[in-house]
Amino acid sequence: MGRPWRTREVFMVALAALVAGAEAQLNYACLRSNGAKCCLPGATWTGCVACPADAVRPSNLYGCAGEAFNRANSRLMDWSHAGYMYGDYDPPAMPVMADIKAAFGAKGDGVSDDTAAFELAISTIARKGTLLLPKGTYVITRRLDIDKQVCGRGLSDHWAFATGAAIFFQGVGAGQTVIYFPKSLSQIYSNTWPNGHSQAREPYAFGPGFINWNGGDFPNANTHLAYVTADAKRGQDTIQVDTLQGLEVGKVVRIVLDNVNNDMLASFNQRLFPPFEPYANRADVVKFTSKIVGVLTNPLRRAIKLERVLPYDVPLLWKPEIHDWNNEAYGVKRNMTGMADLTVRFPSVSAYEGESKEAGYNGLYMFHTAHSWVRNVVFENADIGIIMDGASFNTIQNVTFNSARPKHALHPYYGGKGIWLKGTYDCLVRSFFFNTRFRYEIATSYFAVGNVFADGSGVDLTLEFMYAAAYSNLYTNINMGAASEPFGWTVRGQDLSGLNTFWNLRTASNVLVLPPYTWGPAVNWIDVEGAVPPATGNPMNWYFETRTPVWPFNLWATQRSVRKRPLTLPAPVRYSGPGYNCWANGTKCCATAATGCPACGADPSRTPSKLFGCQGELWRATERLGYEWSYAGYKEGKTWIPWIPQVANLKTQFGAKGDGVTDDTAALLKALDSVQSGAIFLPAGTYVIQSVINWRKPIVLRGEGKDKTFLKFPKSLTDLYNNTWVEGKWVGTSQYSHGTGFINIGGWDPTGRSFSKITWVKLPAAAGDRVLRLGCCMDKLAVGQMVRLWMSDPGDGSLMAELHGNKTSVAPEFFGYADPVRFLSRIIAVGADWIKLERPLPVRVDPKFMPMIDGSAGVEHLTVQFPFTAYPGHFKARRPALRAPRLPMMTASAPDELGWNGIHLNQVSNGWVRHVRIENGDMGVYFWGTVFCTIEGVDLVSTPSQRGWFNGHRGVFKINTRFIHDVSVSGTEHGSVFMDGYGFDLNLDHHRSAPYANMYTNLDVGLGSRVFEASGDVTWGTHTARFSTFHNFRSRLSFLLPDDEFGPQMTFLGLPTADTADPRPQDWWVELLRYPEPQNLYNTYRTTAKNRLANL
Repeated sequence: MGRPWRTREVFMVALAALVAGAEAQLNYACLRSNGAKCCLPGATWTGCVACPADAVRPSNLYGCAGEAFNRANSRLMDWSHAGYMYGDYDPPAMPVMADIKAAFGAKGDGVSDDTAAFELAISTIARKGTLLLPKGTYVITRRLDIDKQVCGRGLSDHWAFATGAAIFFQGVGAGQTVIYFPKSLSQIYSNTWPNGHSQAREPYAFGPGFINWNGGDFPNANTHLAYVTADAKRGQDTIQVDTLQGLEVGKVVRIVLDNVNNDMLASFNQRLFPPFEPYANRADVVKFTSKIVGVLTNPLRRAIKLERVLPYDVPLLWKPEIHDWNNEAYGVKRNMTGMADLTVRFPSVSAYEGESKEAGYNGLYMFHTAHSWVRNVVFENADIGIIMDGASFNTIQNVTFNSARPKHALHPYYGGKGIWLKGTYDCLVRSFFFNTRFRYEIATSYFAVGNVFADGSGVDLTLEFMYAAAYSNLYTNINMGAASEPFGWTVRGQDLSGLNTFWNLRTASNVLVLPPYTWGPAVNWIDVEGAVPPATGNPMNWYFETRTPVWPFNLWATQRSVRKRPLTLPAPVRYSGPGYNCWANGTKCCATAATGCPACGADPSRTPSKLFGCQGELWRATERLGYEWSYAGYKEGKTWIPWIPQVANLKTQFGAKGDGVTDDTAALLKALDSVQSGAIFLPAGTYVIQSVINWRKPIVLRGEGKDKTFLKFPKSLTDLYNNTWVEGKWVGTSQYSHGTGFINIGGWDPTGRSFSKITWVKLPAAAGDRVLRLGCCMDKLAVGQMVRLWMSDPGDGSLMAELHGNKTSVAPEFFGYADPVRFLSRIIAVGADWIKLERPLPVRVDPKFMPMIDGSAGVEHLTVQFPFTAYPGHFKARRPALRAPRLPMMTASAPDELGWNGIHLNQVSNGWVRHVRIENGDMGVYFWGTVFCTIEGVDLVSTPSQRGWFNGHRGVFKINTRFIHDVSVSGTEHGSVFMDGYGFDLNLDHHRSAPYANMYTNLDVGLGSRVFEASGDVTWGTHTARFSTFHNFRSRLSFLLPDDEFGPQMTFLGLPTADTADPRPQDWWVELLRYPEPQNLYNTYRTTAKNRLANL
């Protein structure tokens, strides 16, 4: 680590020494071609290469390639970390989710108002996605506020809602794709203009834009990791902390200074100026972000080592804390948003009125976004081009500003602010071109730290600092043009804090007039035309290198090159079938006939997976598709659901009316009490029920059809039974959030470790094996017998790690997890000390995991009706109100779920729910602890219209509305199959706690904007454990794969995605199959099971 300065006085002496020796040059030069050192005449060293005539002398502060840069004791920062993804990568090409014309009906003809199409797109894309804007001119007449409710995964059981947005606008080229705003914000939303200034409902002199992104970059109790326990000095890279929990190498953390007081402000001023009084006592406005590269575990001095050195002192007086900045629920993870390759155009008919009189021709406003960018964009006739407020690691690249507005009679400006970085950290602005004059082309303000402006030019450029404590920002390789007001309003006194650096600034006149010393402390002027050190004194400790040129010309670019950046994004690994296709009958064919493979010819054919083939010929029990899903469903998938004989008629035998008015509760309860088994028939009609209906018998409740028989529940569970508003550990949450339906079928799991144990497994067995070596009691086992294999985590997390493919750390809550493996199979052979199972083992068996071997009910052909009410939300007491465009607003006082809950099967074996519709439910169908059960032909609807942005909590499985969790798995659920389903905008929730080896096949996900939105308590590990399989989806949008922390060893086969996510870190398998075969993988598992399992 770099040696920290121990006192302010030592640091000031060092700075003074640098100033005194400013013109003392290094005794070598740098080659223009590559920046390598070369020898000047009279200077020699081993390997020295003589300098050519055009070699350039380097700066004393940096050298040719950073050899003179001492990061622990320099007036410079390492600015190579600025911009997208910590400066490690250039902004990528984003995979397109939807075409604004094709998917949302925009015209782009320059005449039609396309605002509604854009608003529909923004409200449709649930969290993140790229909108393609094909060639055309899109007329927009309202603000586009991308303030989506991001469903973060919080410390509650479900959703911690944090505002944020990641919608990216992708054009096809500036001038080809044009977004045109024909009216100003003042014309649309009015402006009161008090005292002649623009201060309406929205202060248009300071924003907003016509396009506004609201990010989610806020430190809070959920992102807090540790307190800093010892003062740290500028240039130091080791921080002492009170705890190391949650702090590991590679984690990105943020030091947040929570008490901006006068001492901090004086420090930013290098104690040469008094503090900026207007900014005293502001919380959380100073933040520094870095990756952890080391953890020091000495109990007397717990500390983390950062990749970057501190740019300023961090004393305990300022209440420093360490926060998780990649926290997927509350911090910034993948907040990639912005726009590229288009023109933002405003009308040119009126002149710019002047500063603080902006009409509101404002372009883009990015609030607390990160890893976002604006690239290849032209702004025409704007009052304000781009504002980045509170942003971090954003990039603005290749932006141009033009104006055809008439000149104002009283001033020379054509716009207000071109690019304004307000309270930003580590942002990069590169390749900017001002072909017109703004009041302030570049503005930097409000504790902006570590930002870079490089490779820019303007006809008459102004760099304005707005009296707002900007600290240690870099301006390099900039042509200031006429530079008539190069530093804006300099006569008001101090305008910026310390250590801002101006490096290689040029002007049309070759002379740049510097501001007075009262402008700011400890400024660095390197190769600035006309920058002359004072004849007498240097009271503000400015640093000068006046010779020209000075190497490097662009300090940021050289620092980045020295750090070997940018890195190359790894090419995503994708597969595309085994090299042959399949005909409709399942036989394989080839593009060109080969031995054993006839030519496909003109007949339509489809592509199988390399993991399965046409008929399972490539399937291996030991690989990622090795789970034998053919056993899923009723009676182990071996037969279809039967038609149970009718034994009772609710009207004729029990007096029910079914007239929609009479209360039929008593009749139904009497029928359920009287019948011991069989089907109770409910003829066509509407049966009013005002109680929960429970049974634990082999009874089927059968209607005459879901368009004829209706069970109407006019009161919620809360209305009938009150509500404690406590669910588990979550106070304020409905007790009905996780089960208890109005229709409850109870079973009883007949197995358990204590009362049904037969024997134990004495030797290990591999996943895919079918033979188990047992410890005793072979006389209790027989061919055809159904047995269950139990395995528990031994307390060290090893079994849970096995279920996660040993690809991710195991949460402490999982150590000692009881029975995550509960595997059922029939015995097909018995030996002296072994049995052979019908199904291959889905997981490795190890004796340390303590392995042991240990009637029909349903609801069908009816509709469950709840009244139409606004859905209040889930875990409402734990999150802010939900905001959804054009849908009912949720209020802070609205309750959580009231309990409009449908059907609940609890520990049922061989049960079913089929051909049932549930209207306006909070919960549709909920299975808990069930085995070999089937849901078939279930419709979940909101009628007569949508109940809100979300219309319920859980549901399965033609879903014509949005549930928070349309389809949800959790709690080591495994071996389940979801197939042949449809959702309006389907969400496949994986609720953590290690669900594994579940299959989703042949699904129409509808819009496809939130397929992998998932939730669950963050302490429960990744959303899914290994071998979750997603096969043959259809979608209106090209959706994104989940973030890489979603889970390990997932398999994606034939999905409509162009996502470039790299599958390797979590060992995913992504296979691009345009027309997958088989279309339903489960059905083919069933038809091929006998052949596939024959040789195991």
